[in-house]
Amino acid sequence: MAKSNLVRSEGWVHLQVFANTSDGVFAVDPEGRVVIWNKAATRILGFEADEALGRRCCDVMSGFDVSGNLLCYPGCQVMVLSARQQPIHHFDMRTRRKDGQEIWINISTIVVPGANDQASGTVHLFREVMHARPAPGRMRHHPESGGRQARERTPSGVVASSGSPGRNPAERLTSREREILRLVAGGLATSTIASKLCISQTTVRNHIQHILAKLGAHSRLEAVTFVFGQELFAPGLH
Repeated sequence: MAKSNLVRSEGWVHLQVFANTSDGVFAVDPEGRVVIWNKAATRILGFEADEALGRRCCDVMSGFDVSGNLLCYPGCQVMVLSARQQPIHHFDMRTRRKDGQEIWINISTIVVPGANDQASGTVHLFREVMHARPAPGRMRHHPESGGRQARERTPSGVVASSGSPGRNPAERLTSREREILRLVAGGLATSTIASKLCISQTTVRNHIQHILAKLGAHSRLEAVTFVFGQELFAPGLH
């Protein structure tokens, strides 16, 4: 595969599945260097891929939270949680475009473990928002609360996310649904999946709707990011 100018090196090509979206996407290595930068990131922030790749994430983004606290710095809270492979709740951040214009963006973060010769990375998907919203707290059940939920917050408004208690939603997927989700993650279109599995496109769409319902996802991209976050691609769905 030829190296894309959106990817720093061949070792990160496996993360490009996240780049084909209208959301801005950038990925960083364990040292916090940008290794993926998609076209939507350029559209939103103004930086071309060759201006972002190889630089420290904190130098490119230079973000602040709703209280004006610095979010982006070497060894930031996101990097700490990523190193622990701990899920991270989405959050709002104030940053500046290349032209100096101040904007607010909402960021979703997925920690992707390495598999075989593939390096581990942290993928950030972001979109512009009109204004900042209060950062949601981490929801946790406390036995002493009589079933009520309590909130926990990590420093700087970056929130560690705990999955809902009980069975992992991904375990509800059938073997066929897992197979289809793996193909979706590989970037295959509905028609291609149907041809590959010798089933109709309608059947593929029905399977995808069932997958989204079981995972509580609203789109194919959300389903793929959920599965990456649950380490079910290592290197493929089992």
